Amino acid sequence: MKKNKIHIISTNRADFGLLSNLINKLKLNKKFLTKFVLTGSHLHKKFGSSINEINDLKIKIDYLIRINEDFNKNASTEQNICKYINKFSIFFNKFIPDIIIVLGDRYELLGICLAAAYNNIPIAHISGGETTLGSQDEFNRHCITKLSWLHFTSNNIYKKRVIQLGENPSRVFNVGSLFLDTISNLKFSSKKTIEKKHNFLFHKKNILITFHPVTNEPHSTKKYVKEILKSLEKKHDIFFIFTSPNSDKGSDEILKEISIFIKNRKNNSILIKSFGHQDYLSTLNYVDAVIGNSSSGLTEVPYFNIPTINLGDRQKGRYLAKTIVNCPINEKSITKSITNIYNNNYKNNFLFSKISPANSPSRKIINILAKTKLNKILKKKFYDLK
Repeated sequence: MKKNKIHIISTNRADFGLLSNLINKLKLNKKFLTKFVLTGSHLHKKFGSSINEINDLKIKIDYLIRINEDFNKNASTEQNICKYINKFSIFFNKFIPDIIIVLGDRYELLGICLAAAYNNIPIAHISGGETTLGSQDEFNRHCITKLSWLHFTSNNIYKKRVIQLGENPSRVFNVGSLFLDTISNLKFSSKKTIEKKHNFLFHKKNILITFHPVTNEPHSTKKYVKEILKSLEKKHDIFFIFTSPNSDKGSDEILKEISIFIKNRKNNSILIKSFGHQDYLSTLNYVDAVIGNSSSGLTEVPYFNIPTINLGDRQKGRYLAKTIVNCPINEKSITKSITNIYNNNYKNNFLFSKISPANSPSRKIINILAKTKLNKILKKKFYDLK
């Protein structure tokens, strides 16, 4: 019997952290011929070369596709998308999978999915139906949904949204968040291991900071990061651990301002370009809070019962746990929020219970793929709500 050829594609450290267990399980499943495709910011030194983490985990990379993206402030995202379309059109013409699996809402994925769709290659999309009103990821995600044939959402609200976009309910599955897989299988790194590996020492008070460009407000990035850093200047008793922004336009401005800040504050600040998913999640065990506008602050951090100071509107529309504090991006508000998290208890006493392997999101996805006749899934009809 012919095995279905699956290409599972990762473009950045965030999607890999969620996909890693699914990649391993698909590669071990004899019903499929699974190839792992790596591209995007994994291969860029300025974003931490997260390919090194993947190599350390001994996950075989079957295809490495390097895209010569331009990240300077005058670069256009649409030109970078075109590069993904061109490179992956060539790739899909040469290596023709029965289906590709992608996760998320990045512009890189939009280019990849356009190339797949025009080569008549079906797409399975994970994490559709979510909303991030303060970011261009919002329309990237919905465009990818319309290009895709199979949909795996993380809850029923998001499933309903995908159906509202005209996708047939028979092809939309609420499997839960792949983060449940990650956290259930993760072996946490010790504090000493993290300190030794990343060359710093935790202090009595520690805050992790991740700030991405606000792509819907491209001219505000520099102003916003300056407001954030001004709010930290007088907090000499707190150790600030910065992680690199993603590869959106404006990331250079953020990195430049952070570098200047750290140069003058070496005793209580550091930039870690890429922790790797294991060390990043492990670090959440040893910090008091997270500040920024990353989706991780809303989807992952609450499991560790520490507060997230969620800056601005980038993640507006997502579900908010009780540990999340929304905050406008100005010095006064951020300073007040930092003071409050040390004076008040924002913990919601959430107790995480591990899921069984048989009921894990990745297992559900694999079972659905095994039952799907991939040679019959190209034609799509818009589904009208009754």
